[in-house]
Amino acid sequence: MKAQVGIDVSKDTLDVCYLKNLMLTTCERQVFDNNAMGHKQLKKWLRQVTGKIFSDIAVTLEATGVYHLTVANLLRKQGLRVCVVNPLQAHHYAKGLGMRTKTDRLDSVMLARYGWERRPVQWQPAAVELIELKALNVRLDAVEKDRRREQNRLESATTANESKTVIRLIKQSIRALNKQVETLVKLIEQLIEAHDVLKKNRQLLLSIKGVGAVCSRYLVAEIYAGRFRSAAQCAAYMGLVPIRRQSGHVEKTGLSKAGNRRLKAKLYIAAISAKQHNPVLKRYYDQLIARGKCKKSALCAVMRRLVQISFGVIKHQKEFCLHAV
Repeated sequence: MKAQVGIDVSKDTLDVCYLKNLMLTTCERQVFDNNAMGHKQLKKWLRQVTGKIFSDIAVTLEATGVYHLTVANLLRKQGLRVCVVNPLQAHHYAKGLGMRTKTDRLDSVMLARYGWERRPVQWQPAAVELIELKALNVRLDAVEKDRRREQNRLESATTANESKTVIRLIKQSIRALNKQVETLVKLIEQLIEAHDVLKKNRQLLLSIKGVGAVCSRYLVAEIYAGRFRSAAQCAAYMGLVPIRRQSGHVEKTGLSKAGNRRLKAKLYIAAISAKQHNPVLKRYYDQLIARGKCKKSALCAVMRRLVQISFGVIKHQKEFCLHAV
């Protein structure tokens, strides 16, 4: 039995709990700085309190933006079993335990208990090029969002006949943002072309009518070998599963709020194109409408089917074939 350790990660600190048994009668806690010195102290402390070699220690922590990556990678390289859990799953688990108070200290205990009871899968870090691609996509989204804001300001300023100086400065800002967008798109394309796996997966995604250059840039960074066990798990991760809420005579359904909003927006545009130009998805959409589904629900179902097909072509490394569906 591996020693179970929970770590609540923040920008500056690591709250660590070594749970000696599931009854919570005995546990050891310590706080370390989330830096190189703190990581060194953490390794020494884990050896001392568990009395085990690193390969016999399992660590469970939440995905917290980028703050968990350094310590997770460090512990993994040292031979520990590292499990990175979805914050939403950890939150629901804590609610199930009746935990109403949330502190870093209690979260570390909860994560250690989660690791003991649930045995989450071992974490595998994404390849360096995937991390870089995701970062470039995030930056591109941010710049495009800033550009839309400036374009809206320009429209308002022009309509209101505001100062010519202000209008000139806004136009100057838009030109600078346009250059940034061009640079980022070029860097993304160069990165994909420089790595055979990314390039191949991108070509496979583009074989699906409806998935274009923009959507494929995001999908290729999210769907890769070994990340998801099934198409259903992939769709669920992206928040493309229907959620049903029923109480008495009132019943509501809708998409999960989980998942990457930016990717969902790109998939929405792709689904609109797919229901028009992809015979398989057009037929699927029409069948849903004929069964009484509203257009929005049917379109969300097309988004989900697009992701499932994308998972399939990458998993099997075969282009999408209309006659095989």
